[in-house]
Amino acid sequence: ILYAMFPALLMNIFITGLNQITDVEIDKINKPDLPIAAGDLKLSDAKLIVAVCLAGSLLFGAFHPVFSTVGLNTVLWGSALLGAAYSLPPFRLKRFPFLAAFAIVAIRGTLINTAFYAHASAAAFGNVAATPLSVLTGEVRCALSTLFFGVFSVIIAIMKDVPDFFGDKISNIRTFSVRLGRKAVFKMGVRITAGLYFLYGAGFIKLAIGAQSAILAATRSTLGAASFLMGLSALKRSTNVNAEDSVEVYSYYMHLWKLFYLSYFLLPFAR
Repeated sequence: ILYAMFPALLMNIFITGLNQITDVEIDKINKPDLPIAAGDLKLSDAKLIVAVCLAGSLLFGAFHPVFSTVGLNTVLWGSALLGAAYSLPPFRLKRFPFLAAFAIVAIRGTLINTAFYAHASAAAFGNVAATPLSVLTGEVRCALSTLFFGVFSVIIAIMKDVPDFFGDKISNIRTFSVRLGRKAVFKMGVRITAGLYFLYGAGFIKLAIGAQSAILAATRSTLGAASFLMGLSALKRSTNVNAEDSVEVYSYYMHLWKLFYLSYFLLPFAR
């Protein structure tokens, strides 16, 4: 698992770096503090960094005699291809709301959860036949976590463009915020987030009632309570946010990322 973190980190740098390279003019409006847009990092240096990170990630994923699993290589290659298609012409999927959301959900919702689950099954538990598809269809925990983070990735996909409204509109990037309006998209994102946590919270409470041991019941009850609290946090934090204020929306967007990673932290306890 620790071995997989390094190429995954390099791949993340490649995807986010490539997006910044192709969005310099947009970022000068939306995110002027980013290193390329601010002039702190030369475009040529940025291109070199993302190229090295891409090559390093794929090489680390391919050549280890034990840890180069099907799952690890699937997530690395899949992320590289979708990340490139998201930012680069002629595809530049980010121009189209549904295709942009698909790319984000495919990586963060599906590939990361199923492929790393398969990698862990193969590298740590000796199930060398594990693939993303086999664990998705054969492991209930994998399927439920993939569904949760898939829906959360939809939320991330639509909410990330709310504070970027002006730059996207000027550059003719037809995001949901540009098409539907910032207020409508913000409200939709908040409601989906709260509903997702409340649904999974209710599920954990129901499972806790039928648990076969006191420890399992306590664990599920705790996760249920945590889910409800995170859902309430999403609602409460949104009440004072002006959806047309990019600074306030961006702060709320970063709060969603905190909930996202807190959910990953709690994931190992889900039983």
